[in-house]
This record gives sequence, structure tokens and C-alpha cells, in this order.
Amino acid sequence: FQSEEGMDERQKYLESQGVIVTEDFEEAVADCDVILLTVDDPSAHLEYFRKCAGPGKSVYVDKPFADTMEHTHEMIDIARKNNLRYFTASALRFDPGITPLAEKYPNPKGAFVYGALGDAPAGSSIVWYSVHCFEILERLMGRGAVAVTMMPDPDGALCHVAYRDGRRGTIEFIRHTWKYGGIL
Repeated sequence: FQSEEGMDERQKYLESQGVIVTEDFEEAVADCDVILLTVDDPSAHLEYFRKCAGPGKSVYVDKPFADTMEHTHEMIDIARKNNLRYFTASALRFDPGITPLAEKYPNPKGAFVYGALGDAPAGSSIVWYSVHCFEILERLMGRGAVAVTMMPDPDGALCHVAYRDGRRGTIEFIRHTWKYGGIL
């Protein structure tokens, strides 16, 4: 989803950092320790994840992990069958403003998080953009969500996350606002 000019700029930067840029997958992964799967379109992640299973190297999959739950389950299945180590995350999970709060308040009763909802060039805008807010919420609240209710509106969406122990999280996705924050 980038122009040729944008791709050329990205390639120039990568090469300045010592990265060999090639369109041949086998050549790209031949002499590496970890595969960074950073294809912009999550609908292509399954195809490339299948290819990544062959070399048997650990894989970082840029967010979102997949475009559908079906593809997510397929990718997890591929990883299990091939004993493939993988990781996916939004960098906001590790934000220096969030990490100390999560450590200081390890078991909050609730959290409110807000963030961007852009227009995805393909597929679901919620899938493309909501991952950031969900990562923040999970970092603050921990695991254990049992139900997620999403209510879209013209300006974005409001999401309620229920936890098995009665805690709750709320996420507000705001169209064309590129700021993130919240209350713990």
C-alpha cells in the first residue's frame, strides 16, 4: 500500500542500515537469525507465515497478526505443526508511559483506553487499528478477558471488555485521531 517512491525510500534506508533487500524469499531468509514479517496487508500474512515455517527460524509478525480469526487459527496451527516460535505485538504495549503504570498497579479494577481508528486500505479498519488499544489494555489489565462487545458509530467505536474475575476495560476508538491515552 505504498507508492514506488515510498518503497524506494524504505529500501534506501534499509540498505543504509546494512540490510540486503531482495524480492527472493529464500535469499532473504538464508542468512538470518529471525524473520521479521512486516507485510503491510494482514491478508497476506498467512501466505508468508506458511513460507516462514520452512526455514524453521523464529518469526516476528507485524501487527495485526492476521486479517481474520480463521487465518489466525491457521497460522497458530502451522506454528504448532512446525514447532515454529513466533511473536506479534504493537509497540504501544511497551510504551515507557504504560509499562511503569502496569508494574505499579498490577491488578486494577478497570481501565479506559482511547486511540486511533484510521481507514484501512483493505479489510477491516478495526482489525488494522484496534490492535494498538487492545495491546495497551492487555498490558494494563493482564490476560483473562472473556467477552468483548463492540459498538461502532460514525466517529469510531466503543468497546467493552469483560474479565472472568469481574473487572472490566473500555476502549474508545476515535476516527482520524492519532493520539493514545487512558485512565487506570
